[in-house]
Amino acid sequence: MSHSARHGFTLIELLVTVSIMAFLMIYGSISITSSRKNQSLKKAQQQLKLGLEKAKNDAFFGKKPAACGAIPLLGMRFVLSPGDPPAVPASYKITANCVVSAGDPEPEVVSFEFEKDVHITPAINMIFNTLNNGTNLSGTQTFNVTVDGLSAIRSVTVNKSGVINAND
Repeated sequence: MSHSARHGFTLIELLVTVSIMAFLMIYGSISITSSRKNQSLKKAQQQLKLGLEKAKNDAFFGKKPAACGAIPLLGMRFVLSPGDPPAVPASYKITANCVVSAGDPEPEVVSFEFEKDVHITPAINMIFNTLNNGTNLSGTQTFNVTVDGLSAIRSVTVNKSGVINAND
């Protein structure tokens, strides 16, 4: 009596194994992409909040750039440009509000560009006044931060008195 030994796998077994592996790779890839976009969203929110806090703190402590010279610092201007991603990224600029003559540019303190897939609305030109005298806002301003391909929204709010909060 002879017994034939079976070596290897059948075509069905190989197809099932390859299909399962492909499904796991696709699912893992989608999960990694989603996680990366969530991290990008959180990072953009934190960068926006840090920029607002820098403008507020520099105004509070009267930290003016050397370009202001003897001219008194009135506050720090925070200008947010939502851009037109991905061609023009969202950005902000902080300048020292210490100009005496109309038309003279305010000395730039810092400028920052967000990643190309980040959207921040609305555009704003606001001032944090010196000596903790709040802002030039008439009420609370909410900035919405989004990332392409992700439905989640994170926000940062600034109220008239200059309190800054980041909300998930």
